[in-house]
Amino acid sequence: MTRSRRTHEALFLLAIAVGALTITAAMAACDEAESPLAYTNEEYGFTLQFPESWKGYKAHSGPFPASLTAGLEPSANVQFDLAGPTSMFAIQLWDDDVWDQVQAEGAILPDVLARKDRLVFTSLIMLSVPDGGQALSEEEFQSRLAEVQAIIQTFELR
Repeated sequence: MTRSRRTHEALFLLAIAVGALTITAAMAACDEAESPLAYTNEEYGFTLQFPESWKGYKAHSGPFPASLTAGLEPSANVQFDLAGPTSMFAIQLWDDDVWDQVQAEGAILPDVLARKDRLVFTSLIMLSVPDGGQALSEEEFQSRLAEVQAIIQTFELR
């Protein structure tokens, strides 16, 4: 076999391998994006993964129900709820300048997840019960708290 022919065969096999890897990666990305338990926020550019026990969760944006510090509010608030107790947790986005003021006040601060484009992404665990709702038992509370903490750990910027 000539050197030229071996080179062409090697390049051909390399092209097949690269093509196969590209197709596999694209299929994995589609599977992840189509998962009902994968949350992607295109507006703010982040993702979260939810466990099977969170099937049917709701995500909604809007004003935060209570301020951590007087007069200082996040720029955006994406709240995640589950049947039963509501307001399980929120991902909040703060402008850098406002976040600096919040820190200066010495308030109890939400956990910082990431910084991007003059925004500070934070998480806030709430686990509140709606008016008239039944409170969680200690065991249920601890279980939900562990789930929420695990979900927040999957936070990724896109």
